[in-house]
Amino acid sequence: MTLSTDVYVLDEIDAAEVFRRCQELLAEFDDAKRGPDRQRSGVSESWRGGGKLMANEPDQGLSAWLMLHYREGGPLTTAEQAAAHEDHCDAECSGQYHDQACWLSVDFDTAYSYHGPNAMGCGDLHAVLVAQLGEWLTRKGIRWTWRNEFTGEVHGNPESLINLVSGGFAASAWFRTTVVPAIAAGMFDEPGAR
Repeated sequence: MTLSTDVYVLDEIDAAEVFRRCQELLAEFDDAKRGPDRQRSGVSESWRGGGKLMANEPDQGLSAWLMLHYREGGPLTTAEQAAAHEDHCDAECSGQYHDQACWLSVDFDTAYSYHGPNAMGCGDLHAVLVAQLGEWLTRKGIRWTWRNEFTGEVHGNPESLINLVSGGFAASAWFRTTVVPAIAAGMFDEPGAR
């Protein structure tokens, strides 16, 4: 199980520049101190029609899997595209997990079991990464928001990151007290595997 935190960059900016900054942020929490040039990454087609995905390869031992969705020469999702998505939802849809209109989106993905320096959990890590990326974007005059995976709410203020920290604590506690014991008890084994 993982915590996935999205940052929506609302104004035009070079995707490669944002990706490199995110890699620099990840290097701060990497015991091997791998900077952007030592983190394996690549570009592929995104699941978002016509978009691209710039991502670090998973399983490198980094604190988070970094994925950046963008579209060459234009915004990833226009306001019209975001609104059209809402037109296709069923009556039960609250809209809280809809795509946001943005130039590009960054996704940090970390295992709930993450333990970093100073007893940092996954929510703490994401709060720091989002705050540092947001500060960098703000200094450049670029607007941004972030989505709390636990609630689906999109926030435009850095003060709301405290919710991510408490949500990460709850996710980590759930993982330690519910999932790990269930795995140890063999509840997820295939029938006949024992």
